[in-house]
Amino acid sequence: MFKSLLIGIGILMVILILSLISKNFTFLIYVAGIIGLVFLLLAGIFSYAFVSGDRMRANQAIESTIDRNQRLKWSAICFLIGLPNLFVAVLTFILSKV
Repeated sequence: MFKSLLIGIGILMVILILSLISKNFTFLIYVAGIIGLVFLLLAGIFSYAFVSGDRMRANQAIESTIDRNQRLKWSAICFLIGLPNLFVAVLTFILSKV
């Protein structure tokens, strides 16, 4: 899981360097925000956060423990990749308005 966080921070560093080279922090806000939202959306999809309770019970009744663990692992990986990107995008947006 620590690797996922490092991947998210690595993606963020690339975006930050590109933003600093171009001196355009709006680029940082948009790209990091979009990447953060996409990965958080994927984490929600993998964790069945967007389905109703009866659909979640039906899906969990037919999946094995191995499949469930794999699905939740991918959910956590996507969450940890998207979190630093979204955090820095929101922080940069707030600081740019001050």
